[in-house]
Amino acid sequence: MCKKLNFLMVLCIALCLAGNTANANLSDGLVVLHDFEDLVDGSGNGLDLILEGDAEIADGMLWLDGDGDWADVGSLEDFAAINPLVNNQGEPADFTLAIAYATEYDGEWGALVSIGPEAGSGTGDLSVFSRAGGPELDHWWVDAAGGDTGDDWIDGSVHLAIITYVAEEGLYEFYAVEDGEVTLYGESGGFDYSEAWNPDLDYGCRLGYFRNELVAAEEVDWEGWIECQINYFAMWNRVLDVEEMPEVIDFGVGPPSGKADSPDPGDGDDFVNREQELSWSSGAYAVTHNVYFGTDFDDVNEASTDSALLVSSGQISATYVPAEIFDWGQEYFWRVDEINDADPNSPWKGTTWSFIVEPYAYVLDPEEDQYQYADYEVEIHASSVANEDTWADATVWDGVEDGIQNTELWTMWLSDVEPDGMAWIVFPFDKAYQLTEMEIWNYNEDIEPDLGFGFKETVIEYTTDDLTAEDITWIELMKVNLNPAPGEDTPATDTLDLQGTLATGLRLTAKSNQSGFNDQFGLSSVRIRYLPTRAMDPVPEPEEFVELDDLVLEWSAGREATSHKVYLGTDEEYLPLVDTTDETSYEPEGLELDTEYFWRIEETDDPALAGAVWSFITNAFLTIDDMESYEDGLDDPDIAIWGTWADGATEPTNGSLVGYDFGETEKDITHDDSEQSMPLTYDNTGDAVISEATRTYDEAQDWTRSEVKALTLYVHGSENNVGGQMYINVNGVEQAITVDLTDESWQEANIDLADFTGVSLDSVTSMTIGIKGASSSGIVFIDNIRLYPSRCIAALSPEGDINGDCIVDEEDLDIIADNWLSTPTLVEYIFDSDLSDTSGNGYNGVGIDGPVVQDGVLLLDGTNFVDIPFGPDNPFDGTSDYSLTLDFQTDAAGTLFSSARDDNGDNHALALFTANGENAEEGAVVLDHFWIGLAEAGAESFDGEWHTAVVTYSAEDQTILVYLDGEAGEPWEVDVDLPIIPDIVEDTVRIGSSVNPNYPFGLPDASEPEYVTDGNFVGNIDNLRIFSFTLTDDDAAELPDSIPTHPADLNGDGIVDQADKDIVEANLGTESVWP
Repeated sequence: MCKKLNFLMVLCIALCLAGNTANANLSDGLVVLHDFEDLVDGSGNGLDLILEGDAEIADGMLWLDGDGDWADVGSLEDFAAINPLVNNQGEPADFTLAIAYATEYDGEWGALVSIGPEAGSGTGDLSVFSRAGGPELDHWWVDAAGGDTGDDWIDGSVHLAIITYVAEEGLYEFYAVEDGEVTLYGESGGFDYSEAWNPDLDYGCRLGYFRNELVAAEEVDWEGWIECQINYFAMWNRVLDVEEMPEVIDFGVGPPSGKADSPDPGDGDDFVNREQELSWSSGAYAVTHNVYFGTDFDDVNEASTDSALLVSSGQISATYVPAEIFDWGQEYFWRVDEINDADPNSPWKGTTWSFIVEPYAYVLDPEEDQYQYADYEVEIHASSVANEDTWADATVWDGVEDGIQNTELWTMWLSDVEPDGMAWIVFPFDKAYQLTEMEIWNYNEDIEPDLGFGFKETVIEYTTDDLTAEDITWIELMKVNLNPAPGEDTPATDTLDLQGTLATGLRLTAKSNQSGFNDQFGLSSVRIRYLPTRAMDPVPEPEEFVELDDLVLEWSAGREATSHKVYLGTDEEYLPLVDTTDETSYEPEGLELDTEYFWRIEETDDPALAGAVWSFITNAFLTIDDMESYEDGLDDPDIAIWGTWADGATEPTNGSLVGYDFGETEKDITHDDSEQSMPLTYDNTGDAVISEATRTYDEAQDWTRSEVKALTLYVHGSENNVGGQMYINVNGVEQAITVDLTDESWQEANIDLADFTGVSLDSVTSMTIGIKGASSSGIVFIDNIRLYPSRCIAALSPEGDINGDCIVDEEDLDIIADNWLSTPTLVEYIFDSDLSDTSGNGYNGVGIDGPVVQDGVLLLDGTNFVDIPFGPDNPFDGTSDYSLTLDFQTDAAGTLFSSARDDNGDNHALALFTANGENAEEGAVVLDHFWIGLAEAGAESFDGEWHTAVVTYSAEDQTILVYLDGEAGEPWEVDVDLPIIPDIVEDTVRIGSSVNPNYPFGLPDASEPEYVTDGNFVGNIDNLRIFSFTLTDDDAAELPDSIPTHPADLNGDGIVDQADKDIVEANLGTESVWP
């Protein structure tokens, strides 16, 4: 019982270590630390990142594109002051360098880290490179050292390298840390660079390119640049012990930061609400906070305690409420200094953050579908178009960046030859908007001053009609003379006041152009602003599944709204008014589980400005505990899972432990879409007679609301578990939980609430989950404890219920009719002795170029294959369900199965293949429709072992799933009109190759020997079956040991016939829900 040895003892230890228990020693000697959540040096030494070129911080990584970008670690002078490579006498010193990075760069010298001066020769510069064989360290003009990790390190995955240097021995050691395991992969001795180091030069540190300009100039054949992502970099002025290195991979080393962090609004956020509160995460040592706020970066960044920008001094809360609401569209800057008068390091000056308040008027945005669309493209109408490069849609899409229009032709609209007054362009909106302003960038080709194609005398009209109607009334808004564009990058040439006009579209008609004689007319870009008078930003988001408990509807008010009418109901076409409120929130009452609701907020009585209808769906259950609210840790029972679920850590007769050694939850073994589950260890082998965890409620829970009838939880066992009976106890009444504790899959356990005899279910105060049984031991995982009303459980559905809706009805008879006389398989090749179709449907395989059947297996050598003579019966066009299963064995990428006719992508050829890494993850099994998309699963398909591949397709929702050895990949929804493969009767269905010469692998390429292939399969295939229905997850998991039958084959005799129809008819009207 190493976890929570004793809570009081551990709490004392945790407090003494100031909260960084796991990584306390790693703070010793730390010089610089970057986890790339921001530019700030986490060591506290001020070596913040300075980005150059296109380098950027995103998703916790430094992104480098290998083309002129890098990041400096502090300034040259700042890094030189604490350079860990040398001591105070300028002599080589012990140090450790750690870098975690991902790259596919396969050259020799991609500079991950470079430490050196701006210029200097023979100065002992140090660089760490990525190369095909693994990272290498080099001291320029001294020597090089490295270790071979193999090509595994250029696979695009993140790898952590740790390099140590022992100065006394001149010894470099290279370590790899993977999954907590430390491997010494190389060492080099005899490095003494004391004579090469120049103490008169300042040495800086750079990520992504050479620091020394002389090196970059002299070694021009050594690339230096590298395309990669770096997500961890740190250095210490000592040699880390091997025992410390596994902790580095947690990317959380270093002392707790004294600075404020995690601002809300986030740094650089825009469209911030005018009444937004400012909040942040306190620094580790903060007692109070000083908040600075203003509209100028320099002023806020440099403000001191005597500045008027200090808007809150010595406040305790990590939230600041501004005294006034923000100005529309204003950019603000703010800083939080952390104060602790008892600490000599106080104050900790904060980073200066910024945000921009939402504008008063918004720009109509094609990406938000605010223009009318046709065939997935914005439909900006124009009288004519000069050519395909001068499309009208470009006026709202392209050309303007940061308010500046370029001179590229393809970013502008130009009419064909038109007489004066006949050239026009219409901007149709998706609904009516209250328009405030229009910015125009006139036609701006680089020779526009000579051409004069830009609009000049212009009539601007609007309409409130439906623009899809045949007759549209246009009303003149204004006549203007537009300014010419200069033929060079330019800001808007005109800004027009649209006077709050309500319109569904605008039309601009040119009465003349800037030349006065040319007969073509053009515009570059148009940006139209509107007043957002409708309610916005709904919470929940449209179509979101929501918990019924504590549900609150929220929104952002439309401009000028003084009250809000709330409409809510289940009929989208008729929504009753349920409230009128001055607030921008509404708490609904009396909603039901498992129901879709629609709602609308009206801010005005003008029907043209009616609010959008949003929807949400209530979950089919009430959540008791989804295990998502807990945080890892030993020292805070308020957030740790063991603080809520009391275990036996301090009770000898209770053998349970909740969480792992340091109070962690389980992050990988989770149910459904959960992020974590509860590990429950049980040990009834010693003094303990039971192992249980109890949750006690401070406020009694009502388990009768919403007509719930059953308690459900999900349990995952372990094959190493020994014995034990699981149970649950509610308010002192126990019920057995029927699960297999050795089953390493998620099992649904259901308990009828009525079985808790004598329990007041409207006042539940405690719940206990445990395992009993002498000598039992092991671990189980608990997730998603829920309450359900009576519901359909497919496993308990009545006989004759084919579609699993728990009622036998006409729908089940229709399934019988649709599959009359169907057998389980359309095709079955078991390759016992030949290419016979053993399904009985007569699709015997046709061998091409001598494939061999031997020992019950099809052998393919890459030059031969087998065709399936489906002809007009080809099932793969997407209009009906199918499943494809086969066993295979190979050590190379290749095509397992295909349906194709040529190399035309419009024909959407289908291929099932093992991927070589070019078009999907290497080793994955992939089902691909040429030019549409793909689904994949697994990553180790060509390891020479036998594997089972399964493809399922549901025509109803057009979803494809791929399984490898029973494990499903991500589903793919095929977003095209049916059929997916048009004219499929022309396709050839083939095992081991494809008629399409270019897909999925392309023609052989002698310049890339690792991909010299035409895609033909080399290996063995067995048990190929094609089913006329969609297999379930359970079906896929049980292959190849169990062959699925058709769901409509109720008596299991291998055919859907009268006997199955009789079963349905005998049970018509039977309905079953539980409990």
